Order: sequence, then structure tokens, then C-alpha cells
Amino acid sequence: TNPENLLEPKAIIPEPSRLYYDLARVRYDFDNCGSSLSWESIADQLEEFDEVLCVVNTRRDCRELFDILKERENNRLDKQKEASFPETIHLSALMCGEHRSRIISSIRERLGRNATTQTKKPLRVVSTQLIEAGVDLDFPVVYRALAGLDSIIQAAGRCNREGRLGLRGGLVRVFTPPKPAPLGLLRKGADSTSELLRQADFDMNLLETFDKYFSLFYGKLNTLDEKNVIERLSKNVTGNSFEAPFRTVGEDFKLIEDDCYCPILVQYGEGTELIEQFRQGHVNSKSFRRLQRFSVNIPRNELSRLVGEGKIEEILPNLFAQTVPGLYNESTGFDLFRKGFTGLDFYV
Repeated sequence: TNPENLLEPKAIIPEPSRLYYDLARVRYDFDNCGSSLSWESIADQLEEFDEVLCVVNTRRDCRELFDILKERENNRLDKQKEASFPETIHLSALMCGEHRSRIISSIRERLGRNATTQTKKPLRVVSTQLIEAGVDLDFPVVYRALAGLDSIIQAAGRCNREGRLGLRGGLVRVFTPPKPAPLGLLRKGADSTSELLRQADFDMNLLETFDKYFSLFYGKLNTLDEKNVIERLSKNVTGNSFEAPFRTVGEDFKLIEDDCYCPILVQYGEGTELIEQFRQGHVNSKSFRRLQRFSVNIPRNELSRLVGEGKIEEILPNLFAQTVPGLYNESTGFDLFRKGFTGLDFYV
């Protein structure tokens, strides 16, 4: 491609800064970013709200905060001796796709019922980043563990989504969790946000803030480029031509390295029947299409351990499945963080 034939990029709307300001639906609170908070402290804050979503960085974080809130909820119910909708809901990729879809539909239904009644039933959702894109939920309050500004904005997309909360809008409160984000892109994003927060002129209401953020973020990426992607994409650029090995770079590049974990079929809903069909050799294209809806990714070291214990079976070459009950439950999905598991920190 000849660069001389390319048009200069132009904004497709007039006054984007003005539009960004006029369409603001939330207010941001970074007061909890000064020092790390315990999960117990975060739980205290979440319990101040009837409807709140908390987005954290890893599946382990999600489980730890959920367990604290759930234990408190169970203690309250024991004292009150009354049945109720569960106040606390867990959402992560340790739940298979079919399970997550049902949970998200249930959350949406409960938010809708709360919107039409004066007596709201408490609803507190603890989730990983999987909720940040393509999930149509609308909470008045969203908590977000410290991450990149782009991730914080994505979480804010689940807050006052319909713009029904008046002039003050929804509340997005960012906090520093007990443990930093995992090494990699997520840590680089969190570090870039922290650097911005130390600047006196930091203002989430200005588009210029995001120019600063991405300058900081991309300035840190050279330390992550183990495959020399940047150099390989830029070394053949001249004044009149641009050649890049997109295919080989695409094969080498992985946002998250996937060689340390493996998908397994789980015993949830139709997944139990699918496992039995595969074990008996009844395999067809339809069952393979359904496969992904009933699988989760677990660390390969845990896979080896569970295969050795007879709890996971290789039912077809390189196709593993849960073969005993008790490893998957309705509240948290595959129980990766039970006693005895190492439970590597995966993002979603």
C-alpha cells in the first residue's frame, strides 16, 4: 500500500470533547486508590448498597470476595430464619458459558423487578472482567479493582447504562485490591492509571486524559514484546511501501498465553449428558458445537492432578471431562479454589 494514497484520519463528529461531557452517565471516585484495601473492607462498602456490581481482576479475587459476602449473607439469613433470593452472586469463567448465560439473565430479571417496586431485594454481584463487554446490565453503583482506564470505562458501561439516574448519574468507585493485578497487560494498565492519578491535573471528564493514559500504556509495552512483534511490523516500512509478516506475527502473538491451561467438559445441565455421549463414542457435529457451552479452562497442573485422582477423564484424545460430581456447583462453577488446589490467577 502506498501511504501517499491514504487519507488523513478525521473525527466523524464535531466537538467530541463537548459530546463526551454531555453524554456522561456516571461520576468517578478514586478515593480508595491511595492504598490497598482488604476484601473485608471492600465487602463492608458493598453492603452499603442494595444494588452493586464489583468487578475484580482475577478468578481467585472473585471467589475470595464472593465467599466473604456469601458467608455474611448466610449468617444474616440464619438469624432472620426466612427464605430470600440470594443477595450475592458470583460470575466468572469458572462457570461454563451456559451457566453464565443463565446467571446473567437472572441478574437482568432481578434488576428489572427491582426497578418496578419500592421494596428492592438486595443484589450484589462479584464478577471478573467478562462482564465488561457485551453484557447488557444496568447497576446504579459499580466498584472496579484498579486497572487500566480502558477497563475502568468498560466497567462503567454497566453503570447507569440506561441513563435513568438524573443529574448525579451512577457511581463508579475504583479501589486498590489486596493484591496487584497479574503481570502482563493488566498490570501495565493498572500501573499507567496509578501514574496518572498522581498527576495534579487528572480529570476523567476530559478526553485528553485518555491520550495521556495510552501514551503511558503503550510506552510500557516494549517490556512485554517477547516475540518482537513491534519490530517485525515496523522494520519494512519505507517512504513508499509497507510490508509486514501479518500471518506469522498473528500465529506468534497471544494476548494471554494459552499453553498453561486446558478446557474441560463439566457436569452442568446438558453437559452431563454430552460427557456420557462422548464417552460412549456417540460423537457428531451437533454435539461438538454444543461442547463449548459446557467447558471451562483450568491450569494444566491441576488437570494432571485431577486426572491422576480419577476425577477428570480423557474421554477422547485431548478431550477431558469431569467424571465425578462435586467439582462443579451452582454458585461458583468449577471449584478451582477448593482446599488443595493451587488455582493460578487467570484474568476471567
